[in-house]
Amino acid sequence: MDALADVVRAKGGWAWSVELVDAGVDALLRADQPDRARELADVTIATPLGAAVALRCRGSLASDPDLLAAAADRFAALPMPYERARATEAAGRARLAADPSAALVDLGVAARLFADLGATWDAARCEHALREHGGAAGGGPGRRGYGAELSPREREVARLIALGRTNKEIAEVLFLSARTVERHVAGVFRKLGVRRRDQVRLP
Repeated sequence: MDALADVVRAKGGWAWSVELVDAGVDALLRADQPDRARELADVTIATPLGAAVALRCRGSLASDPDLLAAAADRFAALPMPYERARATEAAGRARLAADPSAALVDLGVAARLFADLGATWDAARCEHALREHGGAAGGGPGRRGYGAELSPREREVARLIALGRTNKEIAEVLFLSARTVERHVAGVFRKLGVRRRDQVRLP
C-alpha cells in the first residue's frame, strides 16, 4: 500500500494514478483493512477526477450515502456515466438500513444508467437488489406492455442467446431464476418467429 501511495504521489494528476487509488481503496475494503484503505484515500490528487474519486472513497469508508451521492454528481459533471452509476448504486446500498425508500430510488437510477450504457451485469445486480428489498425492477407495476416488440429484458436475453449463452448462464448473468429465463426465452422465440437458438440474432 505504501508503494502504491508513493507511485500515486509521484504521478500527481494522471488519470490512471487516480484509478489506482480508487481500485486500491476498494481492494483494501474487500480485504477488511479499513485503516489501510483510509490512509490510501487520504492521498490528495488535485484534479476534478481526483476530487470525485476522493469523495467516493471517503463515502465508501464511512458508508455515507451523502458523500457517495456527491461523488455521483461530480462524475456526472465530468462526464463519466459509468462511474456516476457506480457511485449512485453505492449510495443506494448505503441508504438501505436508514432510508429504504430513498435507497430504492438510487438503485433504480443506477440500474437505468447501467442499462443505458449496455452494462448488463451491473444493471442486473442493481435490479436484483431492488427485488430483494421490495422494489420493482425494470419499471415495476404499470409499466407499458410491449406487444410483439421485445421488452428491454427480452432484448437482454436475446442478446445473450445470440452470444451462445445457455439458459443457466443467462440466469446467472441477469440474476434471474431458471423458470423466469425459460419464460423470457419462449417470449423471444415467439416474437422473433424463430424455433432454434442459433436463429436468434443480436437485437
